[in-house]
Amino acid sequence: MSRQRTVLIVDDDPNVREVLCEVFSGQQYQVLTAESAQQAIDAVEKQSVDVAIVDMVMPLAADGVSTLRRIKAVSPKTVVIMMTGCAPPEWYEWAREAGAFCCLDKPFSINKLCKLVEDALR
Repeated sequence: MSRQRTVLIVDDDPNVREVLCEVFSGQQYQVLTAESAQQAIDAVEKQSVDVAIVDMVMPLAADGVSTLRRIKAVSPKTVVIMMTGCAPPEWYEWAREAGAFCCLDKPFSINKLCKLVEDALR
């Protein structure tokens, strides 16, 4: 029997966390949520995370790219999908250079995000 895959949702917006948690829980993923970069790091330090979906712009974080770097430093095998509604264009390049699987613009379709997570897990 294979291990249940874990998705970590990192966003300061509780509505985004709630919706994505419902979506991925309904697809049989174990879902963790974090509202800050520090909570995200704590989560990946405590257990294996297969995919992290990280907002690029959050309070209490220099930027989402810094969060991405910290996640990769703690858990190099975690695939990170970045999402944003208002990040400066250069952050996309920085995210790719830091190891992001992809960057997704908000608003996005849930189907597109689910497909990206499936692709990331292959």
